[in-house]
Amino acid sequence: MSSSVRSTKSSRNTAIFTYDSTQSQTTDHRTRHETNDEDMDRLVSDCVKYMLIMDNKKTAIKRSDIVKAIVRKGQTEPKGQAFKGLIDKVRLRLDQVFGIQLVDCPDKTNEYILVNKMNNKEIECRSDVQMYRTSVLSLVLSVIFMNGQSCAEHIMWNFLAKLGFDVNSKSQLLSINDEPSNNVTIKKMMTEQWVRQLYLKYDRMDGSDPITHEFRWGVRAEHEFKEIDILQFVCNIYNDSSKPEDWRSQYDKCQQHNDLDNEIHIITD
Repeated sequence: MSSSVRSTKSSRNTAIFTYDSTQSQTTDHRTRHETNDEDMDRLVSDCVKYMLIMDNKKTAIKRSDIVKAIVRKGQTEPKGQAFKGLIDKVRLRLDQVFGIQLVDCPDKTNEYILVNKMNNKEIECRSDVQMYRTSVLSLVLSVIFMNGQSCAEHIMWNFLAKLGFDVNSKSQLLSINDEPSNNVTIKKMMTEQWVRQLYLKYDRMDGSDPITHEFRWGVRAEHEFKEIDILQFVCNIYNDSSKPEDWRSQYDKCQQHNDLDNEIHIITD
């Protein structure tokens, strides 16, 4: 029995699916001891649907949760090379059909995130809340980038305060649908929500006494934001005639990463 899927409206060009896991896991009367081509096609389809749904939360998608959602009773769980083959097919379909990149989380084994390759072109379709959150996130990422890829939290709080942001003040402009309260603070968003969503890393600084933390870019930020765009964002903040090239150290870093990305694309093409 195939999964039950309903299409609902989304800000993306594609639809968001409502996944009926109970039907997906309905017992198949035939006991399966291996994954044949028909099973694999069904697993790929269900895995793609499940990942698109879970991506709404912007948190890492775990292998264990994928298996629970798509493997039916009586069917052998794909392991080792079989699971790798499944993920490779899912990765290809997400890219070709939806324009979405499946990214392995470098800090955690068997966890994945989805990155919309059309992200920058869709910014005009976002709501006021989404636009505000993206602007604040861009600002935070720029502070980290301009400070050499990491930024101590006290430097971050002081910088935001100088720009008029009260990081402890609640704002409806930061709220999203799945939050328990209507209002959240910038500090909570930065140290909890964006950390869960892998936009930011918030780690204790080695040897700090009293204990303090630092911010760094998370894996999702590394794939959704280009450093050169962040550098241009900094130039826009200053609202003068400065160009990215004027920030020599940061500009050179952008060029190095861009050259590396080009080499990777050549190898994988």
